[in-house]
Amino acid sequence: YLYGYSTKQIAETFEALGRRTYLGNVKWTSNAIIQILRNERYCGDVLTRKTFTPDYHTHLARKNRGERPQSRYFDHHDSIVSRDDFIATTQSMEINRFFPNCESLRVEC
Repeated sequence: YLYGYSTKQIAETFEALGRRTYLGNVKWTSNAIIQILRNERYCGDVLTRKTFTPDYHTHLARKNRGERPQSRYFDHHDSIVSRDDFIATTQSMEINRFFPNCESLRVEC
């Protein structure tokens, strides 16, 4: 992603290489790539309490969008991706989210 490939291009490359998803599927989607790129665990961090259960009777979990406190543990485990690459990727994704067709605003490394 940092080298200018789109998430769709990365997904197509994984399919061409025959890589399987976490569930064992051969079909990759751009959303699956986005979820991988945004996952803080690859840089060694852990974010807890991403979801919560507001009603213990229904057991339905909801995404925590600030309703409950969250904790982030830095350098919790060995990282697969450097923190600088992770930060650059997430910043680039945010810029591309708001300006998807503007090539001049893309973050270059």
